[in-house]
Amino acid sequence: TTDFGQTSMENALQAYPGINVVASINDAGAYGAMTALEAAGKDPAMTIIVGIDAEANAKDLIKAGGMYYGTVDTNPGETGIMAINAAVKLLAAATVPKDIKVPVVKITAETLK
Repeated sequence: TTDFGQTSMENALQAYPGINVVASINDAGAYGAMTALEAAGKDPAMTIIVGIDAEANAKDLIKAGGMYYGTVDTNPGETGIMAINAAVKLLAAATVPKDIKVPVVKITAETLK
């Protein structure tokens, strides 16, 4: 959540005040981390935040410039289809690959032009 991301980043900054790169497990947590980094006075030109989910707000922040540098579109619709197909195969006692690649797309200011 955004609140958890903010609290986690505030705690991390107390222990490691030099933090200037954040890779978040989702955009929501990244928003909270950004709030904490901004409150700590971090220079947006020297701070990088990357999230996951490719939310519209994340894309807007990326376009605006600043520390929110990128996000990743994990293609949840296609990922869900892949998971269901694998489950059906398992239920039918068919072989399923040990590793299944999920198609993802990185989103940065360059890709949003």
